[in-house]
Amino acid sequence: MREHFLNADFDLSLTGAPSLLASSDPTYLHEMAWHFLFAADPEDSIVVHAPLPAGFRTYLASKGLPAPRTVLHPDYTRGADFIPFGWNAQAEALAARYDRPPSAPDSGVVKAVNARSFALVLEREWYPGQTEGRVYADAAALGAFLAGRPVGESWVAKGEHGFAGTANRRVSGGPPDADSAALLEPLFAGHGRVLLEPWHERLADMAVLFTVGAGGKVLEFRGHSLLNSRDGAFLGAELSPEGHPPEPWREALRDNAARLARALSERGSFQHIGILSLEFHVDKLSRPLL
Repeated sequence: MREHFLNADFDLSLTGAPSLLASSDPTYLHEMAWHFLFAADPEDSIVVHAPLPAGFRTYLASKGLPAPRTVLHPDYTRGADFIPFGWNAQAEALAARYDRPPSAPDSGVVKAVNARSFALVLEREWYPGQTEGRVYADAAALGAFLAGRPVGESWVAKGEHGFAGTANRRVSGGPPDADSAALLEPLFAGHGRVLLEPWHERLADMAVLFTVGAGGKVLEFRGHSLLNSRDGAFLGAELSPEGHPPEPWREALRDNAARLARALSERGSFQHIGILSLEFHVDKLSRPLL
């Protein structure tokens, strides 16, 4: 039996920020664990930070949807196999409580491959000449670049860690005004470095999941469509009976998974790797968000 722990903000903690899931912060991150009711096997358990709404389990049963058992944090099932959404210091501490603690990847490697600068390197390798992304260590350098771009040209700024769309900031070309500077300040303060990319209209969101096997081999490849709000907040997923990503993007996703598995294997040992919110545009597949 597996016990899932959805620490969906794990990448923020890699920069030293406190985990929202370890606090009483009333954000949607706590509720996201409920989505795993539809992804986990019936014999599994899911750690939640708030009880399910009254009558929700009965409603699921009336629709023929079996739901796994829920465990209210900080309780846990000692004999289960602990599976966190992402590895960080908090997940390692929780894993140590179980009878069979899983092996966690090296924390330094986790921090490195979950950085946007790592994904940018891969994008440049996979799509030569097709990316204009760049990383900045201070607001002055980023502002100088924007000042040389046409006024009104759209760009998006993203912190080095933290891949939720709600943490991104949209800025315009031309000399930054006070409002733009105020938007960028918390990104530099919280992440140290900021990635700047051209703005693209999002057409669809896809997710793939796989395990990195020996030699970077892709195992247990599967995927689905994601349902997100306009600001990037996760709403749900569309799962197919066979568990494959939707067409016509299936093979492109499988190919990128193979290349990413090899890149990760070269840097360390990984298990249960998920690529979340892969964005597709009209002309090409954008960079994978690790």
